Amino acid sequence: MNMKFTDFDIEHFFRFPEEWSTEKAKAIKGYIEQHPHAKELAEYYRELYMEINTLKRAPIYELRPASETISNGGQVVLAADSTNGKHSGLKTIMTFNSEDGHQVLRVLENQAHNTVEIHLISNVSRDNEFVIVQFSGFENEFILNDSGMLKGIHPEVFHTIDWNQAVPNLRFPTAIFEIDPSVENESLEKDAIRVTRNEGELVVTSADAHSRVLMVQHNQPTLYFLADGKVKIQPEGASTVTIFFYQ
Repeated sequence: MNMKFTDFDIEHFFRFPEEWSTEKAKAIKGYIEQHPHAKELAEYYRELYMEINTLKRAPIYELRPASETISNGGQVVLAADSTNGKHSGLKTIMTFNSEDGHQVLRVLENQAHNTVEIHLISNVSRDNEFVIVQFSGFENEFILNDSGMLKGIHPEVFHTIDWNQAVPNLRFPTAIFEIDPSVENESLEKDAIRVTRNEGELVVTSADAHSRVLMVQHNQPTLYFLADGKVKIQPEGASTVTIFFYQ
């Protein structure tokens, strides 16, 4: 049975794709292909929400030890200083700030579990995005969840690092794509970025300055590095995939 969709349905589909079941998403895509007005409207909303999801800010921030920047203060620094007290079981290993004091990165020892945690407080981070942290001279990259945290790191990971010399870089996503893996041969394109679906894998290409992408599915992140502006990634199952692009 053919389903009918309104203009509101089409807008809602592109604004909140995660709320549509696989069956209903296929139905509205078929409807769009068969109706010129719906196709025109779909193209408008596709471009609109891709534009909204293209984030406008500096792609990389460099932080310094708090002793070098603490004089600038700021509400974010004060908020960080009010957390992780003596009863929390967390001991501060090192604190890093941005020069304006509006971003704070803390490396903490969880004494109860003998693990290390990384916490970020930032006024430029947005809801439902992942931030990548890398310390200068240190190969590992750490993916903070959408709450700005990474927990359960084994202390041995940091056994070679000199915290007094470490300089963390924060990578924020510059673009976000939402993909429905159940749709074969689907293609999304915005500016210099293109994501195509072909035989169970996603082919990601970027002519921009992107160096890595993060695939998030079931709230689990997987990091990939682009080679010559291209990378292939393999989603699991038919649930929605979010791809974050980083410089």
